[in-house]
Amino acid sequence: MTVIAEFSLPAEEFLLGDLLQTTPDVRIRLERVVPTGAEVMPYVWVRLEDERLDAFERVVNEDPLVGQLARLDSVDDETLYAVEWESPPESLFEGVVRSEGAILRGGGAHGRWEFIVRFPDHDRLRAFHEYLDDHGITVSVDRVYTLSEDSETPDGFDLTETQRETLRTAVRRGYFEVPRRVTATDLAEELGVTPQAVSERIRRATNSVLNSALFTGEESPTGDDRTQ
Repeated sequence: MTVIAEFSLPAEEFLLGDLLQTTPDVRIRLERVVPTGAEVMPYVWVRLEDERLDAFERVVNEDPLVGQLARLDSVDDETLYAVEWESPPESLFEGVVRSEGAILRGGGAHGRWEFIVRFPDHDRLRAFHEYLDDHGITVSVDRVYTLSEDSETPDGFDLTETQRETLRTAVRRGYFEVPRRVTATDLAEELGVTPQAVSERIRRATNSVLNSALFTGEESPTGDDRTQ
């Protein structure tokens, strides 16, 4: 039976780790791909102010594991890059490949990478965990479930726990009322994060809820919004 694992790991234990640590406000989202041994994370979406993209590119190109970085396109507030790697060491991606997994979602922000990976069965998931242990890669597992269990979630809105908590707090405190009873800064203080992180979570969570409510049975027109 197909099994899905949601987990995260510190930035330093994955590709571009130094970048996420030194540029805390950058958001990186993987283009949805099935990784192969020859092609690791070939496309990434980056959310960063336009005036800072040149500096971002310089930092990435200084990474010894990066062979070439090419800016391909920009959509709204995200920029798509193609990345060629210089023989990256065995890493989490290699473990996914060996375990016949498929990365459904992946993104990096606030010094951590978060992934949702689908495996053919529990045996393949166990093989993936064994690979991580053998290579000293430490991950924090947030959730493991089957497709049938996922379809039975009470809200069906495809929210992460962080997004759900933030959205509930915002509704409870009157963030969506007119006029607002609290600001993003007020919510940030309560949740222990930055105002920018709160705004980002609310935007993504609201987008997921609206997609689920308005496009039932259809493919979402805006794609994945569960990177944080």
